[in-house]
Amino acid sequence: MFLAQTASDRIELAPAIVLFATLFFSGLLIAWAGKKGVDGELKRNWMIGIRTKETIASDEAWRKSHQEAGKLLVVAGLVSAFAGLALLPRPSNGVAFVISAAGMVLTLVPILLAGVVAQRTAKEVNTKS
Repeated sequence: MFLAQTASDRIELAPAIVLFATLFFSGLLIAWAGKKGVDGELKRNWMIGIRTKETIASDEAWRKSHQEAGKLLVVAGLVSAFAGLALLPRPSNGVAFVISAAGMVLTLVPILLAGVVAQRTAKEVNTKS
């Protein structure tokens, strides 16, 4: 019963496209930022990354915190992107709601954990300095 039985049971095309684009492309952006962080290529900035008082205190704190937290960001981004892809067959409204809600929650959890990891790592770096 994953796919709708009739065309009228399916999620409307416009909301499906908006949900797909939002989940998929934001997921790709989050995963890209996480990968750049893991590779140490994400420079300290005010646009992308985990920006707290501790993480922006120094380049070393920024780099180490993003190397540690980046793995969780990659996971979060991939979860979001796959949730978006799951909406492409235009499932029923109920299934589309569950996919969207679960995708958002399962994306938010690793992002929040990444923030905690980044904060702890940056704090350790800053106290050693």
